[in-house]
Amino acid sequence: MTFNQGINLLLGGATLTVTLTVVVLVASTLLGTCVAVARTSGGLANRVAFTYTWLFRGLPDLLVLFAVFFALPQLGLTLSPFLSAVTAFVLINAAYIGEIVRAGLIAVPNDQREAAVSLGLSRSHIFARIVLPQAAASVMPAYISQATEVVKGSSIASVIGVAELIGRSRSVMSVLNQPFEIFTAAAVMYIAINTLLLWGESYSQRRFERWK
Repeated sequence: MTFNQGINLLLGGATLTVTLTVVVLVASTLLGTCVAVARTSGGLANRVAFTYTWLFRGLPDLLVLFAVFFALPQLGLTLSPFLSAVTAFVLINAAYIGEIVRAGLIAVPNDQREAAVSLGLSRSHIFARIVLPQAAASVMPAYISQATEVVKGSSIASVIGVAELIGRSRSVMSVLNQPFEIFTAAAVMYIAINTLLLWGESYSQRRFERWK
């Protein structure tokens, strides 16, 4: 294997890292938003959502990953390494994103909700058109910060055989025996991915500025 071939393998691993990140972010954002709504609703839904966030924010990521990959087959549910990683990371990150979104929902002034109710708007319309856009504007920095953690945290998927960037780096390094060059290249790729996310934060902040 030549060094250029090794870099091409790393690029393939980076592509899988991006794919894993996108899938996890989309799914965990949807689940996390539901958790946030439940946390602000009170009653049983609030207690269930609180227990969920308390549990998955307290467990180590690697433990959750091992539980999904090794324990679920004992219950008759076997997932591929990639799906196991997605499932574990969604469960973990939805707990954090749920708290981020909840903070944004709470930050929206109540008088805006009351004004919308007085105009005869439905609760779903108030949430979708008034509350959620303003919450999105205020939580974007924290959300993007969590997204960069998803990118970096995806590296532990290599321990169950997912050939993402770190997994590919270890494989290439074992053949070429050039650890400094290989892991430097991997670091540059991680920085490039997260730089795109940070650029997205700046763009989103400008886009949502009118909702503040």
